[in-house]
Amino acid sequence: MGELLLITDDTHRGRRLSRDLGTRRPCHVHDLYDDALPTIGPTLIVSDVEALTSEAIVRLRRTLAQVRGEDVPYLFLVHGNAARSEAQARVLGATATAGVQQMLAAVERLQGASIPILARTRSAEARQFFQLALFSGQPITPAVADAGTELVVRAVSDTGIYDWVRAVQQFDDATHQHCLLVAALAAAFSGALGLRPTDRHRLTQAALLHDVGKIHVPIEILNKPGQLTHSEMAIMRTHAERGHTMLVGAGFDDGLLGRGLIQVHAITQETSATAAR
Repeated sequence: MGELLLITDDTHRGRRLSRDLGTRRPCHVHDLYDDALPTIGPTLIVSDVEALTSEAIVRLRRTLAQVRGEDVPYLFLVHGNAARSEAQARVLGATATAGVQQMLAAVERLQGASIPILARTRSAEARQFFQLALFSGQPITPAVADAGTELVVRAVSDTGIYDWVRAVQQFDDATHQHCLLVAALAAAFSGALGLRPTDRHRLTQAALLHDVGKIHVPIEILNKPGQLTHSEMAIMRTHAERGHTMLVGAGFDDGLLGRGLIQVHAITQETSATAAR
């Protein structure tokens, strides 16, 4: 996944936008009025210029001429007068225009919502392992869990967390999707923190196994599209205890497993809060 270049006439606003864009790919913010041109070779360019003065247009044109490579998509964010902005965007050769509120959806479309083959392959391998080894009803041994954990860690290292998430989100089974997403987030988060390989492995494994008790929950409850009834919710809530019993009975270290699950809970809470900001 290449770097995104955000050209702005307000660096404070640009940094706010970059926080949203940066959750999907690396994002570099460039001040339109900085005479030094960006040194990166972006694979996507977004311009966030509210005051479309003659000088701003000249500077934007100069920056684009220097850094926009062949076939690099360019998204022009519209501020104020939409008709005037659309005209300016056409003059500048923008691939597409969008309001700030529609920015993320427009970026998704422009970057080719195509998911790299490697990410599709790795996620399919992980899903197959998950189905056959963890949700097949067969005993889950530490050796089996170790193999699945290494598969996820290698996949995230090979594809990057962004493409992994996009690939896994294509799965139609909510439980498989959720467990593989949480495991990958744990692997990426622990890697970014610089944890030791053994600690990263333990955390990713706890994330991979945290919902394994759902094998005892009927599929019609797991995949029910609407709200669960009180009785269905009571059945659903048994999965944590049953999963813990399964794993301890299979030989997993109760103390290590418990600490790992506490850390997984903290990570999922933090990522949910980050996504909401």
